[in-house]
Amino acid sequence: MRIERAFSTHDIPSPARSLVGDAIQILEVTQWVSADKGFSATFDVRAPGKPLTFIGTIELAPAKTKTTFALSGNVKVNVPLIGAGLEKQVGELLTFQLQETASQAQELLR
Repeated sequence: MRIERAFSTHDIPSPARSLVGDAIQILEVTQWVSADKGFSATFDVRAPGKPLTFIGTIELAPAKTKTTFALSGNVKVNVPLIGAGLEKQVGELLTFQLQETASQAQELLR
């Protein structure tokens, strides 16, 4: 699955915003496979032309009357001096967006 999105950068510190502008384009490629107990996926999130990657896995598994969702991954921002600080903020933003997508999918399946 390939998804392209645009995110506002208003919550990102001004030094980083000066690098990416008021919005950032994100390309997410996710590959789902059936697992023993549910589904799993690998994802690769990039910002074309920007020094950002977010690569990891998603696990969906049945649990009585609901579906559990687990996400793990690594954010990398290759910007000297401020990259490490930005990684945490970007990771939180991207994790929130992926969890929001999963919640919307779960709602559609009810």
